[in-house]
Amino acid sequence: MRSHYEAYIYALNAPGSNKAPSYLRALDLLALILQRPNPAYPAGMDFWRIRAPAEIAALYELALRDQKAEGSIFLAEDLPRSYGANGYYSAALKSYGEFLSTRGYTQRLEERWTQVQSMAGSAVSAELASVPFDEDEFSAELARLQARAAEDIRREVRTRVHQDVFRRMLLANYDGRCALTGLAVTPVLRASHISPWSDDTQNRLNPSNGILLAATYDAAFDQHLMSFDEDGRMVLSPALKEHHGNEAFNETFLKLEGRVLAKPTRHAPSAELMARHREGLVQ
Repeated sequence: MRSHYEAYIYALNAPGSNKAPSYLRALDLLALILQRPNPAYPAGMDFWRIRAPAEIAALYELALRDQKAEGSIFLAEDLPRSYGANGYYSAALKSYGEFLSTRGYTQRLEERWTQVQSMAGSAVSAELASVPFDEDEFSAELARLQARAAEDIRREVRTRVHQDVFRRMLLANYDGRCALTGLAVTPVLRASHISPWSDDTQNRLNPSNGILLAATYDAAFDQHLMSFDEDGRMVLSPALKEHHGNEAFNETFLKLEGRVLAKPTRHAPSAELMARHREGLVQ
């Protein structure tokens, strides 16, 4: 389970952030602490084998109460004391509890996607939106782990999972390559929504509402500085063309003007949504 959490926490945090390695280190230290017989767990326990959010919730509550207390299991003399003194154990346990509670939901979404991927994009979106989040587990465990309103946590986690699954659908739909340049470097590829995520709830999980683009083109597309015409050819906005004297602009954008998007394996970009996107090009 450790490797799955490591991938989760690093994907969740920006490159260069210390949060991911700090959380992972805190949980590794906690695993060492819990292996030893202690008042809370007389026989010791294997932290990385825990699967139940309820058990993590109990550990979280224990950490909140005792992690800074002299003589507690969290301030072992032979281990770095700063992780308890600075509250890293409880923060990392919150994150791990969220990971466990969302892992099953992610798997259910992916299983449904496999079952319905041959449907039209709008039908795929409706099917994925109908997959239950499991309200009981969420309200009973995540609300306690995150120590804030259960509905706020539910919305945040559900949004994150939906965005991750949407990206996976587009990676599959475009064979892991930027639809404009063919670049196949997964970490710099973005799942670009044609109709914005924040505005169009009906099409958030519609694979026809997305194009896989390298980060620079994703940013320009999102800001309506570029779009694509009825035949999938790249169109630059008048505002973007004002940079025509810049050599980097010429290499990055001008040389690609008119280039046709690669054909996806299944779900082509929606002509209706793309027409709406073109209407918003910055003049």
